[in-house]
Amino acid sequence: MITQISYARLYNVGNFENIKFEAVATVEDGNAAAAFEEAKNAVHAEMRTWVAERTAAEQRKREAFDRTRQP
Repeated sequence: MITQISYARLYNVGNFENIKFEAVATVEDGNAAAAFEEAKNAVHAEMRTWVAERTAAEQRKREAFDRTRQP
């Protein structure tokens, strides 16, 4: 009987960089499909959070650079 399901995904984030997210979900009431969806959704949510954080950091860097270039 399956008691846990794991889901992992390796994302290419450019510049020869990869990032891997993994989640483990417990199977309840023999519903492996629901556990799989839970793990999959958790991984995708982590990636969305990571992208938002990275985008914000890059934006702050661009703004700081632009401030140094203004007369």
